[in-house]
Amino acid sequence: MPFWILLRLVTHNSTAQKILLCVLLFLIGTCMAVSLTPLIAEFTYVVGAKEKQQPGLFGASGAYAQAYGLFNTAWAAGCIVGPIWAGFIQARAGWSTVTWTLGVLSAVSALPIVVYTGGLLSKKHGAPVCGNYCGRAPPRQVQSHRTGDGRAMSTSMETA
Repeated sequence: MPFWILLRLVTHNSTAQKILLCVLLFLIGTCMAVSLTPLIAEFTYVVGAKEKQQPGLFGASGAYAQAYGLFNTAWAAGCIVGPIWAGFIQARAGWSTVTWTLGVLSAVSALPIVVYTGGLLSKKHGAPVCGNYCGRAPPRQVQSHRTGDGRAMSTSMETA
C-alpha cells in the first residue's frame, strides 16, 4: 500500500525519476506476489472445509474450479476497471490523486484478507478458521496387515 502512494514522487521525465518508478513498480509487484500466494492457498483450505461441512455443496464438478474461476474473474475485472479508473482520476484530478486513491483502494481491499484468511484475526480460541490442518498437510495413518503369503505389509492412508 505505501508503494502505491509513493508513486506520487514520480513527477517528471528524467533518468532518476525513471529509476524511482522502476524500483517502486518492482516493490509493488513483489508485494503482490508475496500476498497473493497465501491468498490463493487459502482458497484450497476454505473450499475444502466448506465441502467437508456440506458435501456436494458446490455441485458434481467440485468447488476448486469454481473458486479459482471466481478469483480469475475478479482479477480480470480489476484489469479492466483499474485503467479506466486511473485514467478518469488522472484526467480530472492529476497523478498524485491517482496514487493516493490506489493506496486507499489497496488498504480497503486488504482488510477482508487480513480478517478472513488464516491470520491472527481469524483465530478463535486457538483454532484456525481454515480447518484442522491450516497450512499443514494432514497426518498420514499407517496400517499394518498381513498379505496372503504371511508377509507383513504397511500402507499409508490420507486422513482428510
